Amino acid sequence: MNLSGKKILFIGIGFYDYEQFIKSELIKQGAKVSYFTERGTSRLFTLKEKWYTSWKLDLKPLYEGHQKAVLESIIDKYFDYVFVIKGGLLATSFLESLKARYASAKFIMYQWDSLNRVDGIEKILGYFDKILSFDPKDCTENSNLIFRPLFHREQIFDAKHEKNESYDISFIGWMHNERLEFINAFLANFNSQRKFYVFLYTGFYTFVKYLLKGKASYLNFQTMKYNECRSIMLASHCVLDLPHGLQTGLTMRAIESVGFRKKLITTSKNIINYDFYCKENVFILDDNYSQSELESFLDSPYKSLDNEVYDNYQVRSWLNDVFN
Repeated sequence: MNLSGKKILFIGIGFYDYEQFIKSELIKQGAKVSYFTERGTSRLFTLKEKWYTSWKLDLKPLYEGHQKAVLESIIDKYFDYVFVIKGGLLATSFLESLKARYASAKFIMYQWDSLNRVDGIEKILGYFDKILSFDPKDCTENSNLIFRPLFHREQIFDAKHEKNESYDISFIGWMHNERLEFINAFLANFNSQRKFYVFLYTGFYTFVKYLLKGKASYLNFQTMKYNECRSIMLASHCVLDLPHGLQTGLTMRAIESVGFRKKLITTSKNIINYDFYCKENVFILDDNYSQSELESFLDSPYKSLDNEVYDNYQVRSWLNDVFN
């Protein structure tokens, strides 16, 4: 793949700083990138969005207004690629305008959510020349989707981190699907000698509600920066992964465990189909898991994998598969 000098219109969802990381990697490879989000990100836009929602107004005109402004801002530009991540809020009129204006560009979509969680996605799939997804089930059920797992950011691994592990298990993620209750019950099975780190992000009002009940010890209403998340994972022997029940694709956290060379404890049974899976590094939490086997897993070392496996999940390999 040679992206040197290629011009890319990149439209994402503003998911933490992952898309900025993708943009920087594209630029490193010589591409010229114009990045926008599918919805506005300003404080004023967010206030309007909340106001529309509270009054049960149709949000489509708000999003379409933002996308019209994007079209106006790139009116004098040419693109070789139009690259969209997720795209659930994109209006068909917006995509039709892009198609008409950049008829020779290749339109690529990457889904890092399951299709059944993206409202109205079926209306826009036909605008893309190439669609990739992290979800193997979606790819099996849709022949025009190409399966491609997510990526991790670690370019160089430093073995010293294996000697400075402060936590037996860490979990960092959103609070949904009864995660707090699950984590409390899960950690209660261990003795007090084990060390854990738990960070559950939730909205401010939910945080206050749990705080008043005295149940907010793991909750936070401010998101964690990636560098802090990275430090916690590097200081952990095992990473706990609790994917959403409606997803079959592996989470970003599961793939990051590969890059960080960390053992993984997960509720995803589908993980056995991935090339990095081995019993020494991955423990699957099902309804019949053994606590004694889990304890043994925690006390055992990480097993190194072939370099080709690690390379396959680096962002440069991911981008190669997306744009190749």
